Amino acid sequence: MSQISSVGTIIDEVASRLNLISADNYDRILTDINQCTNDIELSFPNAPYLQTSSAQTLSAGTSEYPADSDFQKMDSIINRDNGMKLTYLDSGRFDQFIGELTVSGSPTIYTIINDGTVKYAPIPSASITLEKKYRKTLNTVSTASSAPPLPLKYYELYNLYGEFRGLKRDGRRQEAQDAEAEYERLKDRMILDLSNRTTEPDMIRDQREFNSDVVDYGDPIRNIFNND
Repeated sequence: MSQISSVGTIIDEVASRLNLISADNYDRILTDINQCTNDIELSFPNAPYLQTSSAQTLSAGTSEYPADSDFQKMDSIINRDNGMKLTYLDSGRFDQFIGELTVSGSPTIYTIINDGTVKYAPIPSASITLEKKYRKTLNTVSTASSAPPLPLKYYELYNLYGEFRGLKRDGRRQEAQDAEAEYERLKDRMILDLSNRTTEPDMIRDQREFNSDVVDYGDPIRNIFNND
């Protein structure tokens, strides 16, 4: 298997597994690559690679701001100037509680309307900078040199997805089922792997063990509670 690092190399690999000519099946396998990305995005909506952030500067007198181009769902908004986290209200409650915006000050509340437009209250009375943490959508790929959005370590998922889709189209049902099962196993392994946000082991298993004088957890944890 060649080094898989781009759309073009994935297409070549899938075509090789299916005994096809890459150039004749480029568009079909490209569609499979984008469908694979979509399938994994739906299966793993909290994936670390979907989480991102951006800074936004609010101007005095302007309460509505367009969404980031890759915006999918907001996680939090924090005022960088004072560290305060803004409170979210859905658009219905925002209209009910806030109504027509006339008061100005430092925004403490926000809602999301229309296609992701963020509306703040009170109306900013001065320029402030916010930190938005949100989940992004994954872009489709279209050129051979493009890099699909999954972590490179898991590009084999694209190969397997394209392989079982191609086998299905060719009527090779048992082979397709085997390749699809392998795809699902690798997808589950990726989700489990990326769900573990640290490689460090848990140092405390339960309260009883933590209170024990026998087990030494090291200074960092004891210092938190004992102020050593």
